[in-house]
Amino acid sequence: MRNSTGRCLIWLPILLVAGCGGNEASIEVPRGVETMVVAPGSADTSAIYSGPVVSRYSGSYGFRLSGMITARSVEIGQRVSQGQILARLDPRDVEVNVRSAQAQSAAAATRANAQIADLARARALLAEGFISPAEFDQTRAATAGAQAQLRSTQETQTSVQQQLSYTVLRAERAGVVTAVSGDVGEVVAAGQPIVTVEEPGSIEVSVAIPEGEVERFRSSSLSVRSWASPGVTYPGYIRTIAAAASPQTRTFEARIAFTAPSGAVAIGNTAEVLAEQSASAPRYRVPLAAVTRDQGVSVVWIVSGTPAIVRPRRVEISSVQDNFVLITTGLRPGDRIASAGAHLLKAGQKVRILPSTAKADQ
Repeated sequence: MRNSTGRCLIWLPILLVAGCGGNEASIEVPRGVETMVVAPGSADTSAIYSGPVVSRYSGSYGFRLSGMITARSVEIGQRVSQGQILARLDPRDVEVNVRSAQAQSAAAATRANAQIADLARARALLAEGFISPAEFDQTRAATAGAQAQLRSTQETQTSVQQQLSYTVLRAERAGVVTAVSGDVGEVVAAGQPIVTVEEPGSIEVSVAIPEGEVERFRSSSLSVRSWASPGVTYPGYIRTIAAAASPQTRTFEARIAFTAPSGAVAIGNTAEVLAEQSASAPRYRVPLAAVTRDQGVSVVWIVSGTPAIVRPRRVEISSVQDNFVLITTGLRPGDRIASAGAHLLKAGQKVRILPSTAKADQ
């Protein structure tokens, strides 16, 4: 009996400890989350996009025929006038075709004239009864066929003569030569660019706009400044925005037109496009990690109460800038949000507030 009682006394503390351990495991430990207090910012109402200065009117000229270049009369940087000769192809093969077409046209004209004379005689013989109406109809049909053949050969001759003019490459508009890719003795294919001419009087900036910023860019006030003269800005406007994103960069090409004094900005310079938004509506710049998706809408997690708990709130995003998002609706000044790990939270969850490593007003 004494040994049995001693064993019970030994096991009693162990059971008590085990029971206490089970109660401690059931206590919820608040998750530590980084938080931040949001405030509307003004610095993020503008964005800068860099790109090259290009000409609005740029023509890459190539021959309509394949052949060997026998002359190129322009170099890079040279100004050309409308209609000026840029290069020539060897015309000898086309000249052979021209002479052949001329000979065929002459032969067809001879046959047509002979048939016209036969038709006149047949008409006279028909009137005197020396030939039947059927014979006259055959002569008339042969004359019509000869005339049709003449028209066909004349069209061929005109086409071949037009091809002869294609051996001379001319500038369609005045401008400056910015690129050449063919030299004397080189055999080029039809349509291959040989000379590029750009008009320096109409310039614009080509910039790439990320997918998430296109609508914001459309509604922005734009100005342009050249790296060559960073202290001078020129008003700009959107001339075109690509209808589809580049499959390689997933950005949309935009052309921003502006007017600068002659010689102030040159084609090929690098320029910046400053896109400024009206500050009439508050915007909140928060880390990308603070936003998650819930049932197809964007939400942030509001931290409030004592002890602190998190609850989702729907927001609307106007644009994405690097690792930050610009929120237009859904937040109020002074709201405390979870600035990281939003995808790990659930509604009503208790949290332990940690300072954020990101700032909303950067």
